[in-house]
Amino acid sequence: SKVSNSSRPTKPSSAIFMESAAGPEVAAGDCLELVEYRIPMPCSVAEYRLGQIYMIAKHCRQQSQLSEGVRVMLNEPYESPELGPGRYCEKKIYLGSRLASWTNRLLPGDGIFVLEKSYNHFPTTKTEYSCSYIPRLNIQVDTKFVDYQIDIENIFSLSQSDLDRRRVVTIDIAADQLDSRKYRADEDVSQLTSPTGRLPLLPGWQSRARPLHCCYKLVRAAFPVWGLQTRVEAYVQDRLVQQLLLHAHRQAAAWMDNWLGLSEDEIRTIESQLFDETNRLVEGESVNAETEEQEADRDDAEH
Repeated sequence: SKVSNSSRPTKPSSAIFMESAAGPEVAAGDCLELVEYRIPMPCSVAEYRLGQIYMIAKHCRQQSQLSEGVRVMLNEPYESPELGPGRYCEKKIYLGSRLASWTNRLLPGDGIFVLEKSYNHFPTTKTEYSCSYIPRLNIQVDTKFVDYQIDIENIFSLSQSDLDRRRVVTIDIAADQLDSRKYRADEDVSQLTSPTGRLPLLPGWQSRARPLHCCYKLVRAAFPVWGLQTRVEAYVQDRLVQQLLLHAHRQAAAWMDNWLGLSEDEIRTIESQLFDETNRLVEGESVNAETEEQEADRDDAEH
């Protein structure tokens, strides 16, 4: 794929329109606090490169229903002048009934979405989020993956001023409390057993797990609006981002036996099938009986 001088891939006019519809980008430096999340995982960086693909695709499919959920707009290789070959993915996350009822009365639910743009140069990635209905809210996530080292002090080479406003949060995917609405016993990695012997994750598992890697995520949530900035940015970090990261990484570990050992071609085939099902649901089409049966078979095999 061709790229512009800004290192972003050349995208069709529809994608360019979506970016402009989401509102002007807010500089990450406008946020009051940087939060660095450290998430140990019971697998290697090389293993998780493929596991992440599987996890994201399946999570999108799980979260989608008729006319609501995640629509994948672009998912393709691209070349960055600075970082070399990578992969660009663009998604629209439709909120619909997930918003408070009073919000839906004020705004057209079918048009409310979060635009996600991700640039994957594993083991380094960058993701940006903007909202169609809150154009001044901007979230940027920088990610680095490192084998075994779970407490690197300044992996993102932050300046002293950024370190002064950085808060570090370590997430334990086995012990931390997940929102009860998202909890599933078949995803509880503190209880599950695994043919590979990597589960369950019992107290102190981080010091025993072999292999092990740490996912470092530096999250900038900026909402530079006087009188609301502190409250909104804190809510995004503590109620949304932290729970999302806990949920997603717990799922990745719980589903590990389904993706460990698969080739990249096999993972990409599963990803393509899941994204196709997801898009058809969000666009208002029912998934046909054959596809539903295939997914049921897949879930039975996974659990």
